[in-house]
Amino acid sequence: MKKTIFLCVVIVIQFSCRTDAPIQNEDFTINVRIHEDPQRINPIFSTNTAAREIFPYIFLQLAEFDPKTLELSPILATEIPSKQSITSGTFAGGESYTFEILEEAIWSDGSPILASDYLFTFKAVSHPAVNANSWKSYLNQIAEVQLNESNPKQLTVIFAKPMKQGLEIASSIEFFPEHIYDPKGVLATIPLADLRNPEKHTELESIDGFNAFATQFNDVRFQQDNCTGSGPYTLDAWETDQFIKISRKENWWGDKFPERTFLQAEPKTIIFNVIPDEITAITQLKSGQIDFMTVSNGENFKNLMSENPELNFHTPQLTHFYYIGMNNKSPKLSDKRVRRAISHLVDVDGFIEQMEYGKAQRTVGVILPFREEYNSDLKPIELDVEKAKELLDEAGWKDTNGDGIRDKIILGQRVELVLDMFVTSGLLGQRLALFLNEKAKPIGIGMNTVQKTNRTIVADHLNTGDYDLYPMIIRSAVTEYDPYTRWHSDNATLGGRNVVQYVNPEADRLIEELQKELNAEKRIQLYAELQAIMYEDQPAVFLYSPLAKLVSSPRIEPLISVKRPGYFLQTANVNEFSFSEN
Repeated sequence: MKKTIFLCVVIVIQFSCRTDAPIQNEDFTINVRIHEDPQRINPIFSTNTAAREIFPYIFLQLAEFDPKTLELSPILATEIPSKQSITSGTFAGGESYTFEILEEAIWSDGSPILASDYLFTFKAVSHPAVNANSWKSYLNQIAEVQLNESNPKQLTVIFAKPMKQGLEIASSIEFFPEHIYDPKGVLATIPLADLRNPEKHTELESIDGFNAFATQFNDVRFQQDNCTGSGPYTLDAWETDQFIKISRKENWWGDKFPERTFLQAEPKTIIFNVIPDEITAITQLKSGQIDFMTVSNGENFKNLMSENPELNFHTPQLTHFYYIGMNNKSPKLSDKRVRRAISHLVDVDGFIEQMEYGKAQRTVGVILPFREEYNSDLKPIELDVEKAKELLDEAGWKDTNGDGIRDKIILGQRVELVLDMFVTSGLLGQRLALFLNEKAKPIGIGMNTVQKTNRTIVADHLNTGDYDLYPMIIRSAVTEYDPYTRWHSDNATLGGRNVVQYVNPEADRLIEELQKELNAEKRIQLYAELQAIMYEDQPAVFLYSPLAKLVSSPRIEPLISVKRPGYFLQTANVNEFSFSEN
């Protein structure tokens, strides 16, 4: 069952008419295509993939998995700390990690980056009126953050119990300058424990400026116009639905650490061009207007490779997978037999061939198929229309009135099996809806395809539970996947990250065990059991994990990696060539 992450061969085809060696250009701009406007550039509030391609250049963490080595490497921290077991006191039996922030690390205004900024970020997220539900859930795994009074650059992160991924959790938090986001120091004297305690909230609301802080922190101003982070780039310009321009900071302190990938800043400017239509983006790539893009359509990628050999093509394995989220709380989808029936109606293999040019691997659940923890004993659910009909009959969904749509009496009323599938303008979701509708309609399932923006779907439907189906993506780190946020019942609340509303006590138990089990072999067994339970429940239609389809112009040399999003421009160089006239 053991498999390893692999990197596919990068195809690099050079110009045959080049006559001179490349000339390195110190001040250069890279133009990148993104498929939608990011809406917000803030790790706490951002929800779409475009934002996640941008904010790593602006916001940094203590440590991160380096895209070159795939090892946890220091960024703002001086080094990777070792785990310390706690043997006494309130958190006896737990563990801690002590970090020290680089002395050279400063914010854009020259103020030092301090341990108190890290703690402030925890407090801001924990504020009851701050709209950061996913971060609240994630950071609640950390019991306490302690500052060193004699060293303002040092902090200790405490876990109440041993955590398999404790070091990664403590390291991988982008944090914010307290003096800019809370200039009045409203949160400075409030203990983190009080902010997390609902019984204290009424008392806290009486503090002058407490509610006003949340209003300001939630405001789009701090997510569009005034994004202040620790990274090498600052937000320079933003034209909604047009482009986002980020520029390298003057006298960037990170230049002193050339071995740290995320502190490098080779391009002077990076412009992320919002081009929703892929064909339009390809045309601009060919003409040299953009330098880099991700291609979603397999046929387009294939044609580019054959027709434009001067371009560079990259296909690293990606650490994410696609699935169709099903609202498990919906009366129409609460029966697992109905959910499995829908899974039998999706021709995943045909979809991979058509949309990914065959460059993908099927998956049976939430673990990537090339990971050691993947349960290969479970076989992908295949297209089987007859089996789908049988399951629907067993679940009591039959066409009793002859109108061609299956129905069932629920709470005394006849309900027809008509499902709303929400999609954005993206081609993958549109095609998935077509694939599913093609098989669903003939067997009595009505399908409505509802197109809206991702932001609207999330706000008006996923967060309110008012949806049936929605194609989604989970992007994992290069380490083991932690299913707590997306699949534990703790987060199956309106506005929580478990948007499919999946609830299974046995799955909860296994997820909790995974957070504390340190034995590698036992963890693999726990993952296998969890996948088997979810395979039986089918809370979603699990589809596949794709290879990236990246294309770059020959003038740039991006860093390509298995780490999401598959490309990194911090280290990119630009090549300027002279050409012969023939």
